[in-house]
Amino acid sequence: MNSTQPYSLKDLQTDVDDTNVMSSIQAHDRQALEKLYLIYYGPLARFLSRIVAQSSAVDEIINDTFVTIWMCAKDFRGESRVAAWIFGIVYRTALQSMGLHRVRRSRSFAEIFRRDDTDLTSGGSYIDRLECRLNRLPMEERATLALTYQMGFSIDEIAEITQVAPATVKVRMFRVRLGLHRIV
Repeated sequence: MNSTQPYSLKDLQTDVDDTNVMSSIQAHDRQALEKLYLIYYGPLARFLSRIVAQSSAVDEIINDTFVTIWMCAKDFRGESRVAAWIFGIVYRTALQSMGLHRVRRSRSFAEIFRRDDTDLTSGGSYIDRLECRLNRLPMEERATLALTYQMGFSIDEIAEITQVAPATVKVRMFRVRLGLHRIV
């Protein structure tokens, strides 16, 4: 990966029209798939680094995602942005890779944002404490944050990607913001 490659969709500026590239992929153009891979690799890797505990799995998940894109390109109807469709595939591929066909909350929200966590409040900078708490969030909250703030997706697009109702996305965002706001 070179240093000029974008890491988020906000940074992604390309003269390639995703819809035309998808049409080419639907016609089994391997060069179009390669072009799409090169465009989306950086943003997908950045997103996955936030939600997947094992950094060694990121490339495998991305490769599996592009195999799925190749095999399911004919199913893309253009009803959503290509980026949302791709991120939906990578999200579900990551869930399968981690053995989480259904996302489960391992801790209660109150446990994650307890004020009496000595490891989170004593020593370290604000950024260190914030990073520690973000890493302790359940995967669906980390994914929602990354899709919103790093990738720039709308509430409706995140709902489509994560296959939940828009109200659920809003509740996740509210709960995480509330908890993160309490960091002293």
